[in-house]
Amino acid sequence: INIAIYFHNYYVHAPRETSQEWQYGYKQMMEWLMGQKDKYHKIIVTPAYDQPYIYSLWYGNYSPKAWVNNGEFAKSFDNFEFRSIHWNEDVSIPNTLLVGTPDEIKEPSRAIWSVNFLDGKPAFLAVPTPSL
Repeated sequence: INIAIYFHNYYVHAPRETSQEWQYGYKQMMEWLMGQKDKYHKIIVTPAYDQPYIYSLWYGNYSPKAWVNNGEFAKSFDNFEFRSIHWNEDVSIPNTLLVGTPDEIKEPSRAIWSVNFLDGKPAFLAVPTPSL
């Protein structure tokens, strides 16, 4: 009985209840962003849940040589910038796509794309800024 309970919890409850600890949503986000990246001058992606540059290198089929590391986590390459979203300042950067958490995106109604964790809570929201 204990083994059955364990497997039930592991395969049924754990994915739904702990998807944010397993970086759920990064694959969906990066696959979507790869189709959008040529439309924007800059794409700012939050590192709130993990290290998003790893997922962009993998799902974007970038060579690791494209990623310049100064001994810290990657901060940018190509037109990606990996840092926290500062809504009041970043929303005024022209032709930029802001990809952040619901706490960072202050106007979720402007989102053109989103992905939820397996428990239904929003993981990432993508909001474009106006072009000049």
